[in-house]
Amino acid sequence: MSPTPDDDLEELSGQLRALDIDPARAAAISAAGRRDVTRGRSARRFLEPVLVGLLLGSFLAWACWKVFF
Repeated sequence: MSPTPDDDLEELSGQLRALDIDPARAAAISAAGRRDVTRGRSARRFLEPVLVGLLLGSFLAWACWKVFF
């Protein structure tokens, strides 16, 4: 049977060294990651597409105005 990607990953993971991080630092990294993930969407992720849509809409309206009037 040919090796699968899971077999390759298992073989590679056996060759990796264990991370040498003290438990307090690991907990701080984990907490920071959880805060970033659970924080919710930023206003920029909503505002940027709205601004792009307004710009595109105004350009389309201007182009139609120039063509038809």
